Amino acid sequence: MALPKKNRLKKRKDFESVFQSSTTSKGRFLLIKVAKKTTSPDPKIGFIISSKVVKKAVDRNRIRRILSQEIQQSLNKIKSDTVILLLKRPPAPKSSEKEELTKDLKSLLYL
Repeated sequence: MALPKKNRLKKRKDFESVFQSSTTSKGRFLLIKVAKKTTSPDPKIGFIISSKVVKKAVDRNRIRRILSQEIQQSLNKIKSDTVILLLKRPPAPKSSEKEELTKDLKSLLYL
């Protein structure tokens, strides 16, 4: 399932504002940019997975679904910040991909 609409970061200017005023955390596979915001009580989440990192659109979308599902399950634990998740390198084979991504995500967000 996808994230609720109220929790999605969609507009280009929103992404740019997060890139300008954010703190960065690096994990094994993910790079997370967090910007504090006060306008909305709900956290906003955005995903960026470059085609340079993962070539096939099917694989990029699968990774987005995995991350989205993991965030959705623990959305109430995330503060009302704006978060952008960037994939900096692809995980290993598809069999352990989900475990590796969720482990990296949890370690970065302290979920």
